[in-house]
Amino acid sequence: MAKDITNKLERLEVFEEKFNIDLDGLYCESDENNNIFITGEVHLKEGNELDQDIQILAVCYDDKNRVIKKSEFIIYDNKFFGFEVLQISIYELSQLPNKIRIYPNYL
Repeated sequence: MAKDITNKLERLEVFEEKFNIDLDGLYCESDENNNIFITGEVHLKEGNELDQDIQILAVCYDDKNRVIKKSEFIIYDNKFFGFEVLQISIYELSQLPNKIRIYPNYL
C-alpha cells in the first residue's frame, strides 16, 4: 500500500528562481518495496518558453545526510509551453530517505 511521504520533499526555491520556474502541486509516495514516486507540475514564473533544456533532479538522503539515490525528469525547451506535469520514479532504495531534495538544474 502506498504511503504519502510528501513531507520529506525539500524544494530549493533559489534554484527555481534561477531557472524561472515554480515546482507546484508536488506529491510523493512510497510503496512497500521502498520505491518512490514524485508527481507535480513545472510552471514558468514569466513567459511561456524555456531558454534551454533543463532537468528536475530528485536526490534522496539518509539520516546522516548522505546521498543514497537520485533520479531526474528532463524537460526539452522545444517541447515545453508554459507548464509540464512531472513524474520522477526512484527504485530499489534500501531504506526510505530522511529527505528528498527536488530542484532544477542544467541538462
